[in-house]
Amino acid sequence: MKIDKNKLTKALKQIGIFVGKNPVNKTVSYVHFRNEHNKAMIFATDFISAGRAHFDTDEDGLFEFCIEYDQLLQSVRARGKELDATIYTNKQNESGESMSGIEFTDGKSKFNWALHENDALKAQEDASVVPSEVPFFKIDAKTLKNALREAGFARNEKETQTPYIAGVNFDGCGDDFSMVSTNRHRIAAWRSQNPEAIKGMECNSVSGIMSPKTISSIGLYDDDEEVSIYITDSQIVLVSSNLEAYASKILCNYPNVQQMFDKEVVSSYRLSAKDLKESIEIVLGKEDSITLDFHADFVTVSTRSASGDGMTNDTFKCERISGNDESILIKSSDLLDVVKNVNDDDLCISFRPMGNGHNMLSYSVKDGAYGLIAPMTR
Repeated sequence: MKIDKNKLTKALKQIGIFVGKNPVNKTVSYVHFRNEHNKAMIFATDFISAGRAHFDTDEDGLFEFCIEYDQLLQSVRARGKELDATIYTNKQNESGESMSGIEFTDGKSKFNWALHENDALKAQEDASVVPSEVPFFKIDAKTLKNALREAGFARNEKETQTPYIAGVNFDGCGDDFSMVSTNRHRIAAWRSQNPEAIKGMECNSVSGIMSPKTISSIGLYDDDEEVSIYITDSQIVLVSSNLEAYASKILCNYPNVQQMFDKEVVSSYRLSAKDLKESIEIVLGKEDSITLDFHADFVTVSTRSASGDGMTNDTFKCERISGNDESILIKSSDLLDVVKNVNDDDLCISFRPMGNGHNMLSYSVKDGAYGLIAPMTR
């Protein structure tokens, strides 16, 4: 069979996150390739999540094999644009031994690998099917990826004691679709401002906490693809014409972080996200704390050295919308994450009471991204 190397390379990249690295259970490192009726697919699973990539071919007949992922990935290093794949049996090597396997060649480079029959892998593949009777909705991949970028950076994937902190929660009903992440000290969120970007949610109410594997798989879809999202009791399934991703949900209750945004706004300002980023980078040294002093028409960003014998500050313009002067000590990395991920330069900063005489900083931009950062205490 002749295989387009670029198509195969893309498919291998898409399913790479689903390949396991367990040296004891080699099954997790295998992939199953199957071509029939001018359509090829590659399946991989670590037995917690699974992925299946599709691409068109010129071959109508059945051609399939099971091989280690890394070996197939090495084969696409060949110089040519097309690989010729041949399955052979009872082929003698240079030592006169009889061999069976598969050969990939572009006429210059040759790769010979052993094939594997693996019932466990195929059983997992048979179990990974699109849940046709489960309600689903559709969203274009570009909107989904932008939403995830703006709403997903507040999580902490390394957190193990509190599962929801590692994921991104989403809720949808009718035209309202939102995502949110938190590490308990900050919140990043996004709410759809374009109902036309989401289809099929009119009669369905969906919610779930996306696991890190689901979050990673979203980045693999092409921007111009439409992604169907199915929510089962235990899985979140993402399906496009080229890629299927099956990943476990994080099974716990997500806290009602939205109630934090119901608190009254005591003061608010409008400023440039670009100016804020530049100002932080100018004054920031080895410390991870900055002080923001807001006035009627300017903001001062300052840092104090760890030894206490030095201070740096920078000032840029802002516009006071309401309230009085405000001052807050905050983690610089939290604020830099905001300005690096929001998709708008026009940033609205608000202050809301959190008790004990402290105010928390919240932000919003026009495209639907918003969030909150708790102050540091000295």
